[in-house]
Amino acid sequence: MTLFSKCVTTTLPPTDSTSSRREEVGRARSEQGLGREVLRERLDSILHVLTRLSERMVAIETKQNQQNERIDNINYRITKLDVQNDEQKSQFAEVWSVLRHRLQATERDTEQIRSILDVIKTEISDTNSNTIQINTKMQSLKLDEEEYKEEERDLSYKLYLQQSQDFDQTWKIYRKIFHTIKQNISNIANRTTTLNSLQDAFVTKQDLHLGLAEIKQEIEDLQISIPFLILQCCKIQKLKRSQDCWELQNKRGKTKSGVYKIQPTLTIKPFFVYCDMETEGGGWTVIQKREDGTEDFKRGWNDYKTGFGNLGGEFWMGNEKLYQLTNTQVHEIRIELTDFSQTMATASYSAFATGPENEGYALRLISGYKGDAGDSLSYHVGQKWSTYDMDNDAWPTQSCARDHEGAWWYKACETSNLNGLYLHGPVPPGEEYKGIYWYDFHGPQYSLWHTRMMVRRGGHVTEKIPTIPQHMKHSPDIPHPYETS
Repeated sequence: MTLFSKCVTTTLPPTDSTSSRREEVGRARSEQGLGREVLRERLDSILHVLTRLSERMVAIETKQNQQNERIDNINYRITKLDVQNDEQKSQFAEVWSVLRHRLQATERDTEQIRSILDVIKTEISDTNSNTIQINTKMQSLKLDEEEYKEEERDLSYKLYLQQSQDFDQTWKIYRKIFHTIKQNISNIANRTTTLNSLQDAFVTKQDLHLGLAEIKQEIEDLQISIPFLILQCCKIQKLKRSQDCWELQNKRGKTKSGVYKIQPTLTIKPFFVYCDMETEGGGWTVIQKREDGTEDFKRGWNDYKTGFGNLGGEFWMGNEKLYQLTNTQVHEIRIELTDFSQTMATASYSAFATGPENEGYALRLISGYKGDAGDSLSYHVGQKWSTYDMDNDAWPTQSCARDHEGAWWYKACETSNLNGLYLHGPVPPGEEYKGIYWYDFHGPQYSLWHTRMMVRRGGHVTEKIPTIPQHMKHSPDIPHPYETS
């Protein structure tokens, strides 16, 4: 109830109290005015507080927006880091794969080096044993002649002595033969003189011709016998050394793969080779190996003739040694191919042989294919060896060795190129046919990781030499390794 209503409902006092009532009414109005002022001040204070709250809300929203932007920026950076992390993981996986391959190659090299060291230790031990035996024999037999301690020098010295003795013997035989011929010629002259002087008295002209013919025949027989006598006299009985890895395994009892020294029949000096005594019965002589690209195979004729590389890593044995090894009897050849996913395929041939240098080290014989890599070598049979400085291919206008950057029995040009560039798997456009490839195993668009070629005696011809399949020939407008337009 307001003060005004109280004033209305209140019973009016007597007239003498009118002034006091007015004073009360004035005080009430004054109090009411004061209440409004207080209320106004409170309202102003509330409005001020609300204004500050509104400003703070705006500030909070601004900060919230800034925080949201920062969060979005952080999310973007996190996403970018995730993408970079995935890329780094992929790169790391590739690097790890390469490192793993290198590590495996290093482990193989280490094992091969150990094998070589074992062989060297064995040879040193054998040399020491031989030295002790030689000293013992010298003491027991009181030999005046000093023998060499090293096996190689000992062999050379004995060979020299044998050759000297054979030469002396041959020279004596030559002198004896020439003396005999001289005597025969003198006898012929004497007989001719005698026949001429006695022709009229004792013989007819026909008898004289017959006698002269018989004497000439004797001279011809002597001349024919001279080379045979020389060959017999100059034939040297060598101290026997194994001719190949097969003989080392089957006649010398060697069962561990590694580096050994061999001496094929027609060679004067022995040489070192790597023998595989485990694969498919063992006895293999390794003639080529590719595994990591550390050796440069883009070389000239003389390098491929004599051989190059490291028997504990990548190497080519040498075309002259390969000819000496395969020219006395038929050999078989095994070719191992491995891609970068470590999938291996093989191509084996039951007959393999190469020619001498004056025939261009031609691939004389290849037949009897078996395996899962496909036959990509028979196309080259009969073809000479070619290098960038010796073009023997069947491409009349260009050089396969220079264009495909390798060395092989190129024809026009090839279905295999195992001495090509080391290009690490799929080759870029324009580099086809330049890598290490086998046409029926990934083809010329892929460069292989690991290859190995090895031969072993005991091969045999089982079939005719195959020709190029009709479905593998191509249009002259399309480049292809089999032939050129």
